Amino acid sequence: MRTQDVPARHGWLWIKQGVSLFKKAPLPWLTMSMLWSLLLAITILVLWPLGAFVVVVLYPLLVAIWLRGCQQVDETGDLKISETFTGLRPQLGSLLALGILIVFAQTTISFFASKLVPLDPELIKLVAKYPDFTPEDAEAAAPSLLTFTIVQLIASIPIFLASWFAPPLIVFRGMKIWHAIRWSVYASISNIGALSLYGLACAIPLLIAGGLPGMLSAPITLVLTPIFFATIYAGYRDIFIDTPEPIAEEVEE
Repeated sequence: MRTQDVPARHGWLWIKQGVSLFKKAPLPWLTMSMLWSLLLAITILVLWPLGAFVVVVLYPLLVAIWLRGCQQVDETGDLKISETFTGLRPQLGSLLALGILIVFAQTTISFFASKLVPLDPELIKLVAKYPDFTPEDAEAAAPSLLTFTIVQLIASIPIFLASWFAPPLIVFRGMKIWHAIRWSVYASISNIGALSLYGLACAIPLLIAGGLPGMLSAPITLVLTPIFFATIYAGYRDIFIDTPEPIAEEVEE
């Protein structure tokens, strides 16, 4: 298998291709997005405070399901949600192991981040009260939370590089977890320009949606979720060049 180094502008191309895949089957995508949102909400709330860890462990598997959907739409123009689960059994162990590794790495990073930026008492109170905190609680903890989040994001870059392309490599290539991680790191570093532009382009609508009231942000998030996973699929297909035929109805650069 080979990878190619793509121009930075391809980061924007992946987003356009993700939108193109969404337009091919909008109703099934929205249905899948609603199921995804309900699953995450129920898992986090019912299993709190361990729910967030469970979600991260399951995240590579859930990504794999989305990628199967993207492959369906790309090849057939249609999405059958029940079929997105098929064929994943051989990769189940690797996907769950990847999730466990991400949790371990992120927990380690959080530990060291808390040493560099000690947690503010107000932030600890906010976490303890979740989800029953008041706007005043959130406002008091906001500065500490922002600083802690920035430190964590910077320190989490290696996790991002290792896990970004690992799920599609496990799903579509049947790679073992360490091979998938190695190829993901190599491909991500080789295409850091495209990934950086892609990340900036994705951050804008996410920040806008996050700043809107719930009644407005919820429907926008339902649309953005399948597009986001479709962009991962598009990036994988673009960089790993000996994949099958290009995405149907390729968007012009």
